[in-house]
Amino acid sequence: MRGGLAAGLRWFAAVWIASGAMPGQPEVIERGGVRIEYPPEAAQLAEESLVTLEAARDAYKNRLPKSPERLNVVICGSNAVFEKYAGPLATYSVLGIAQPERDRIVLKTPALVPPGSDYSGTVRHELIHILLRHNVNVDNVPRWLNEGIAMIMSGENRWESRAFVASMYLNGRILSYRDLELSFLDPGREVEFGDAYAQAYSMTHYLLGELGEERFWRLLHSLESRSFGVAME
Repeated sequence: MRGGLAAGLRWFAAVWIASGAMPGQPEVIERGGVRIEYPPEAAQLAEESLVTLEAARDAYKNRLPKSPERLNVVICGSNAVFEKYAGPLATYSVLGIAQPERDRIVLKTPALVPPGSDYSGTVRHELIHILLRHNVNVDNVPRWLNEGIAMIMSGENRWESRAFVASMYLNGRILSYRDLELSFLDPGREVEFGDAYAQAYSMTHYLLGELGEERFWRLLHSLESRSFGVAME
């Protein structure tokens, strides 16, 4: 009798697992080449994220028309899940990362990030890193410029940096060009906002203002066949 009960329980467990009735299993929404994996409790956030990505992709298509065949997005409902993708970058202040070589964006739910964080801005920011890889030879784009473009185009409210850069100047913290470039990880692997990001934002904003949008993007696309230094000359 006892053996029969044990066998019955094993059979029930096997059927239950096979049916996908595992607690906390992620769900998926997919549309228009975007696939979002999310925890069940974040269904509305996943739909809002998809709408944000669709609108952003459409808004940027004039400058960045090429998109990946499929963009994979993972919304993480816990720090442990985020850490699986972000590794040592999975700190409290990091809202999301892009993995352009995998056409993947990994995001934390708003409940896991500092109050006042700009979730939609983060989604747009990480998308820009992906789009840049498909439209520009990013090997010739300085890391600071890649980050600066993502900050400016995404319109993230956390990246306003004029006061930050003014404070850096007054306190002798302006970075040399070499030190600025060495301050960044691979684009899309952002750490917390600090001097390097504020300076990158300010320098990109200045370059865009000096050249104007048309010349700025011509310069950027010319990096397909020449270095940034040569293009600037």
